[in-house]
Amino acid sequence: MTQTGATLRRRIRHAAIAGIAAAAALALAACSSTGSGGEASGGSNYPQHPVQLIVGFAAGGALDLVAREVAKDIPQDFGQSVVVVNQAGDGGVIGASAMLGAKPDGYTAYLGSVAAMAIQPWREGVDVPYKGPDDYTPVAGLLYFPQVLAVSASAPYDTPQDFVDYAKSHPGEIRVGTGGVGTLPDVALQEMIQELSVDITSVPFQGFAQSVPALLGGSIEAIISSPADVAQHVASGDMKIIGSFNDKPIPSLPDVESFTTAGVTYTQNNYYFVLLPKDTPADVTETLQDALKAAIESDSFTTWAEANSAIVQYKDSSELGETLQTDYDRYKKIIGDLGL
Repeated sequence: MTQTGATLRRRIRHAAIAGIAAAAALALAACSSTGSGGEASGGSNYPQHPVQLIVGFAAGGALDLVAREVAKDIPQDFGQSVVVVNQAGDGGVIGASAMLGAKPDGYTAYLGSVAAMAIQPWREGVDVPYKGPDDYTPVAGLLYFPQVLAVSASAPYDTPQDFVDYAKSHPGEIRVGTGGVGTLPDVALQEMIQELSVDITSVPFQGFAQSVPALLGGSIEAIISSPADVAQHVASGDMKIIGSFNDKPIPSLPDVESFTTAGVTYTQNNYYFVLLPKDTPADVTETLQDALKAAIESDSFTTWAEANSAIVQYKDSSELGETLQTDYDRYKKIIGDLGL
């Protein structure tokens, strides 16, 4: 449900304060352990204490899983640990706002997605404290997940066309869970509803840690998510993936058809990346960028990505900035057309 601008602004202020407080706590802990009150200001000294990595969704979803895998695989020569902190709400905006409110010293980063940084700024009635890449520091692009539609294993549809046909013959019966209003799954669903003129209800959750149990419990009929969000339940036989919003076959799911076969033209992969506050020193950004690159290129991370249908695709700070600007410009029209 879309919040009023005043309500969202209050939540953003609270998130920013919480982000600053958490970063301060990490710094104090580091000072206590080292006996030094000094703080790094350049790449030659950074990092001096643990780095906080904010995730804008609840624990258990794909973003959270990626964050924890990245944190685990940060190379030892980085010299410090990466601590994952979940600040869920408003399609990732609360977490992003907490990062933006932190000191630009490299110790408070944000693991984001296209939805939070390129879609949410264009939504009607949503007042976010950032727009395009000029309002933050791109650090590194990590990977992307295809978006898929998963249903109960006993559902009476096995392909995108089956699903669309059922929705048309049973108007209003299908409820689809997403990661929140204005998230990539929500946009994919709204595009389907508009393009195919089907009566399907979008049910927003704070994250897939909530929508997956809702599907398993019968409160909704489907979810749009990444394969990682549902992999455990597909493997157990409780769910099945019946279609993707990818324009190409998914290597790990070769038998899953694209919804383009049922007439949907919108396709989008959910790209994940790391950001820092605006005006973070270039040498600090580069140090974190290099550590992230090493993490996602490690054998451990590569194995995890393959097992979870993730496609590792590294981009440096400059390349990521260009990608985010392109997506930001693209979604201005898409969100306007959908009336989100």
